[in-house]
Amino acid sequence: YFSKDDGATWSEAQTSGEYTFTNLMDTTTYKIKVKVSDTEGYYSLEYAKTIATSTYINPSITTVTNTKNYNSITLTATASKGTNNISKYYFSKDNGSTWSEGQTSNEYTFTGLNENTEYNIKVKVEDTNGRMSNPYSLDVTTNTYRVPSVSATTTKTGSSITISSTGTAGDGNIAKYMYSKDGGSNWVTNSSAEMSNSYTFSGLTSGTSYNIKIKVVDSNNRESSVYSLSVTTNTTLVTKVKSLYTSQGSNGIYYHTTSLANSAGDNSYRFAGENPNNYVCFYTSSGGCSIQGRIIGVFGNQVKLRIERSMTIGISVYWSGTAKGSNIWSESTLNKETLNGKILDLLGDSWKNVIPINTWYVGGLTRENGLGTPKNAYNYELGSNKNNTTYQAKVGMVYVSEYAYSATSSHWTKNLSDYGSADSWMKASDTVTLLTRLSTDNQSIFAISKLDPDYAKGDLKVETTSVSLGFSPTIVLPSTISIIEGEGTKTSPYKINVE
Repeated sequence: YFSKDDGATWSEAQTSGEYTFTNLMDTTTYKIKVKVSDTEGYYSLEYAKTIATSTYINPSITTVTNTKNYNSITLTATASKGTNNISKYYFSKDNGSTWSEGQTSNEYTFTGLNENTEYNIKVKVEDTNGRMSNPYSLDVTTNTYRVPSVSATTTKTGSSITISSTGTAGDGNIAKYMYSKDGGSNWVTNSSAEMSNSYTFSGLTSGTSYNIKIKVVDSNNRESSVYSLSVTTNTTLVTKVKSLYTSQGSNGIYYHTTSLANSAGDNSYRFAGENPNNYVCFYTSSGGCSIQGRIIGVFGNQVKLRIERSMTIGISVYWSGTAKGSNIWSESTLNKETLNGKILDLLGDSWKNVIPINTWYVGGLTRENGLGTPKNAYNYELGSNKNNTTYQAKVGMVYVSEYAYSATSSHWTKNLSDYGSADSWMKASDTVTLLTRLSTDNQSIFAISKLDPDYAKGDLKVETTSVSLGFSPTIVLPSTISIIEGEGTKTSPYKINVE
């Protein structure tokens, strides 16, 4: 028989000499007594001994490490067992007010948290005997959300602005790019399905400042700060020429309305005078700005240019390739091989492709109409009395009437045969053939004379196709051609760009 309470209570009789008291208190003294009985029912003297239970060692948390972002905290606990093995881990983010369910893993992640917020973390463990450790405490503050960022560069023309953006992700993936041209009043979006970081605003007004804004939105619907740019579209050549006109003859420009005496009356804007600021150069990204020209004027929505003779092929040519050639333009090798062959090749593919095919009036003038007044020459060359024979090509040459109106208005009452005193920027040091043929024979054309015994420099004369002459190619350009930079002077020409 066995007793743990000094004989107050005894175990049931048993034949074994071994007995275990369970569910005792740790660090407690028990007064043990043991006795036996024989077959006759006699009891022995009681054996007495005082025995103290050992102290129970609870489990403990030694360290807790954490990793975090803006909306989660991951905890990893390191624990030491006590008397018994560790069975469960518990985690709290609110200073122990609530706990996670017990789990065997020592790692736990709190999700759905608020950014930039402090959480009072507690961690505890339980052993196989149900004994708990003391809580381990630490404070963890979630990160501030990292929003995306964006920067951008732009390229522009006279009617468009192209934005190339560079977005940098924060805590979310970039989902869309947004663009505004009016300071953020209205936005357009490139979605994640497109995932394009480039956008072009088109149909814009030339020479106009636009308040460009760009932002990105991430997969958590967080927006970047707005990136802002002020971008001014290039001024188109058409707009620039028209803007220079303030009054008749100012800035070397005449506006040929029907009310302007002796003018063409075709509402064109034409440069006139000895040396107006009408210089341009043809810009290409590969070749720079080596080829130059001068603006004849704006006709409708197109600009007409004369390609400078210093840039042309050779010094002088025959109208039809031989000394006895015809003056019919459709048969001219000057037309087919030189102007619409070598000159186009000289301009390069980018410009060749943008120059439109133009209708050239090639019926010609009589001697009387061609050598008369500028107004008379215009009427019979391009005006109401013109010959309707035409030719379709990209490159032509200067008309008689274009030469006539390249002088200031004080000369418009003179006959072109007496234009030596005219202050025209088209005069040259040698005789230059014009596009216009003499309509009354097949081997004569009109030309601007050089100084010689019979003519003053600049007089218009009739010349034969049997003479090799200088020439001045002309082209028309669409209204979209814009100016990159320049002042229109010889040393700072308008640098024009292909759109």
